[in-house]
Amino acid sequence: MILRRRILWLIGEWCSVRLAAESRVALFQLLVEGLAPSEHLAVRLMAAKVVKSTVDVFEFRVEDMAPVAPAIFQGLLLLVTECTSNDSQVVILNSLNITLERLESQVHPFVPKLLQCLMDLWTESGDSHLVQCGIVTAVKTTVRALKRDAVQIEGFASELIAMSTDLLNPAHVHLLTDGLDLWTALLQNSEVCTPRLQKLLTERLPALLEVTSENMEIVMEVLEGYLILAPEPFFTGFYDTLVSWASLTIPQIKEEGLEIIIRILDLSVQIYQAAAVPKLTPVLVVLVIGLPTDPARVFAIKMGLLARCLYYNFQGFTQVFAVIADRSPPQTTSALQIFHEFMKLWTEQINFISKLERRKLCGLAFMSLLLGDPKLLAPHFPAISLAIAEIMAELSDDHFGGGGDEGSSNDLDLLNLSSDEFPEQRSAALMASGTFEEIRRHDLRSRNICYSIDMIQFVKTKWRELAVKAGEEFTKQLWDTLDVESSAKFRKLVAA
Repeated sequence: MILRRRILWLIGEWCSVRLAAESRVALFQLLVEGLAPSEHLAVRLMAAKVVKSTVDVFEFRVEDMAPVAPAIFQGLLLLVTECTSNDSQVVILNSLNITLERLESQVHPFVPKLLQCLMDLWTESGDSHLVQCGIVTAVKTTVRALKRDAVQIEGFASELIAMSTDLLNPAHVHLLTDGLDLWTALLQNSEVCTPRLQKLLTERLPALLEVTSENMEIVMEVLEGYLILAPEPFFTGFYDTLVSWASLTIPQIKEEGLEIIIRILDLSVQIYQAAAVPKLTPVLVVLVIGLPTDPARVFAIKMGLLARCLYYNFQGFTQVFAVIADRSPPQTTSALQIFHEFMKLWTEQINFISKLERRKLCGLAFMSLLLGDPKLLAPHFPAISLAIAEIMAELSDDHFGGGGDEGSSNDLDLLNLSSDEFPEQRSAALMASGTFEEIRRHDLRSRNICYSIDMIQFVKTKWRELAVKAGEEFTKQLWDTLDVESSAKFRKLVAA
């Protein structure tokens, strides 16, 4: 027994350093023998440790392990139920988790036994938080491996999420992060928002928003998952709570946290479009008030969201300026004055915005505002036309890769989708192997105005509409506000 255990230990130490590819199949067969119920418990535990070492290497190939995978899983599951030591159970669960992760879709045949084993182990775990964390991680890994078939274990996964994220449960201190990871995985691999997921949204998320300092990023990932999976229930049942929390949190948060919150709010505007803007008023007020003193990067982060809101619903956005005016000392400033100060700041600091997607949003918003109320925007026309000309130059083929350090790897897509069939082709490919969330994200991206609107045609079309709406005389007055060089550049852009 001692010799066999020592041999396994030695294999575990060296298998990740140098092991011939043709020897891996024989190694997995040796581990099957080491995990056999007839072996001494000490040998079986060492074999379980070595499973992790042999699987968690760059050279691992699923096909090497596939023939003996059922026997290895059977051996690990039987061993974890027979062990009474929490430390040993944690070791076995670690090996089980990494094996589940590396085998991916190959785990399907073992799911029923795995699920029953984990349920029994959870019941028996008592106050052993390490074992419980291992179980939650195993369920998360199984959900990701099952992908579209994750509904098979949704019931148990939902129970674990509810217990792990219950802030009244003392065990949440140990389980919260793993529970949130499991929650995110389940949302990503769910086709619809089931009653269990809906219950978790209403019963757990509001309280979690109040204690997000240490887990903000992953709580935001859960929010993002719900936004994409179930936009309508989220809008009616949780959106106001999110907006209220964000309006209180943004003034006292660091830049990294601000960017995470803005990303979620921007996604919500992509989904809800004009309907989102009035509901976002408390947050938009906070963002606009801070702009004059914001550092360049913070200004850029905020303006991406503000520009998208202005594009979709300028009339709804005007309430923001009215609220700010109401908060100012009586008779010192008006909503109209605040709007003009906002436009002046935006156009003067447009070059603070380096990310191409945000710059295109600004260009789209500028043209939409100009068409929406030409007389109101007339004082800012010289600055607007100059900004649009610069943005259009950056979006041209000759400036591929623009946008500085924040530039997107798909910058040309920001100008226009290269083919009308692009979304369908991608969806067809995703339908074969992608998760439900990957498909949803692709469909959402194909409707994103940064990718779906041809900026060249958009500017030309809006300018023609403006000429008809405002009349020839007013249009001539706009042209007269430009210098010769600016006029030539903008005329070239709007020429039919």
